Amino acid sequence: GMDKRARCGVGYAEYRSPSGPPIGLINNAGSPTADQKVGVAHGQAMPGGTVSKARAEELPIILAPWGSEGPPPTLDGLMIEKTCNLWLESAQWRCVPTSGATTPSGEAIMDAGIALEAVQRYQSLDADLGRLLASRGNHVHELRQGLASFPIKQYQWSGIDLSTIIRSGHELCELVGDAITLLPRFNQGANALPWETYAEALSFLPDNIVIVQHS
Repeated sequence: GMDKRARCGVGYAEYRSPSGPPIGLINNAGSPTADQKVGVAHGQAMPGGTVSKARAEELPIILAPWGSEGPPPTLDGLMIEKTCNLWLESAQWRCVPTSGATTPSGEAIMDAGIALEAVQRYQSLDADLGRLLASRGNHVHELRQGLASFPIKQYQWSGIDLSTIIRSGHELCELVGDAITLLPRFNQGANALPWETYAEALSFLPDNIVIVQHS
């Protein structure tokens, strides 16, 4: 028989033969269809996503989406990515990329993009984060119900720091448990590395934490 597991929150399930490599996509009824069979084991493209050749032999089989969930997210290694609006997509947690920097008056300095959007959506969010930074340090904090900071660097002038995002990833796992969580890409800025570098550093994240390309 085959071992079935559910991928959290994105309408997917996966099958793997007990003896090893994946054998194809399976439809919602549980059987392969001719147009869904793809060369997953060879790292070829699959509908709506790609399989990293380096990790292809380790990948399970991905089901086509259930219901009207839209196209499958992209897989980079074992990470799930989805293009959507961070604020409108259904989820139990959302993350805001942050740093440990504060203004002279104590408010957290929020970068352009998601962090600035968060300040515009949640009154006094920068002041609340500033107090948390002063009292508890530059860590993952619950800013509002279902909203968490995700430190990506220590200082405003510094670049995104790999050790910081790895620590933040582990802290986020502890905070959200198995709740559906959206983590936006954060490879913006002149000194940012390619997203693949950050994705590799966070490859330990469980499937309920979905990487979002905010649109």
